Amino acid sequence: MNSSNTTFYKNTKSLEDPNIFIGDTGATCYTTNSKDDFCIIKKVTKYDNIVDASGNNIERTVVGDISNAKCNKVGREVKNVIIKDIVHIPRTGCSLLSLTKRLDQ
Repeated sequence: MNSSNTTFYKNTKSLEDPNIFIGDTGATCYTTNSKDDFCIIKKVTKYDNIVDASGNNIERTVVGDISNAKCNKVGREVKNVIIKDIVHIPRTGCSLLSLTKRLDQ
C-alpha cells in the first residue's frame, strides 16, 4: 500500500462521541469520558489506579459496565455485548478500548 493514498479524518470531533471506542494497544484498561450509558456502576478501588505515560496519576471517578449492540460492517445489530470495568475519566477526549485487555478476556 502506498502511504500517499492513505486518508485520515481531518475532523476528529466524532471521536469525542462516548459510543465510539478507539482500539489502543498501549491502554491497560477501558476508559470513557461519559458514564451516561453505564448499566452497572461500582466504586473506584486502588486497583483502578491509572498512570499515564508521563507517570502522572489520572483522575477517575467511577468504574462501570456498558451494555451495547455489536453491529456488522453495514450497521445491522448482530448481538448485545457487555463491556465490563470501564473507568470513567471526565477530562479524557475520547473513549479507549484496551486491545490487550480485550485479547486477555
